[in-house]
Amino acid sequence: MTLISGIIPTQNFELVRDRIGQILSAEFANQYTLTANEDINVTVYNDRIVAFDKTDTPCINVVFDSGNYNAKFENKADGSYIYNIDVFCTAATTATDSASRKANIQLQKILGMARTILSSSVYRTLEFPQPSLSHVSIRDIKIASPENKQDASTMVMGRLTFMVNCTESVALLSTVPLESSLTSVKLSDSDKGYFWEYSI
Repeated sequence: MTLISGIIPTQNFELVRDRIGQILSAEFANQYTLTANEDINVTVYNDRIVAFDKTDTPCINVVFDSGNYNAKFENKADGSYIYNIDVFCTAATTATDSASRKANIQLQKILGMARTILSSSVYRTLEFPQPSLSHVSIRDIKIASPENKQDASTMVMGRLTFMVNCTESVALLSTVPLESSLTSVKLSDSDKGYFWEYSI
């Protein structure tokens, strides 16, 4: 016998994860259109677990990390969630430049752009209606040690840690989830994982 009669809705932290990917995919596609800079022509993935290689780069993987609840009430809880924005870049050594330097410059460029996008005042609620989502902030940026290859190429990885505060409902029959969508961005599937596809 079950005691919960209603359908459990999609949690707000799931909707936030997807929205982050949609926003990054759309904004990077727009920047690439404006600049024609191949270094920022990224593919944005959603919780991909298949290992990345040089044919996938440059790319971004949006991953839900963790959450905690600061205030709990009978029908809601205030959640603080952490999302990892992982960036992967690869470069090859040339006669004038090393692979590690080229890859790191590209990596830092993409991390900086992602930070600017997610910190922008136009995305202070990630386009969700207030007061469902109360606060977003960049917590830190970290660079992992480069992965050296025998073929004179180097893959580097950096992580942008993004914090989001939003409310989760507990009362199933009166849940009001975060709404609205970016219809020009859709989640597509590939043999390597889900990625965000932006269409103009």
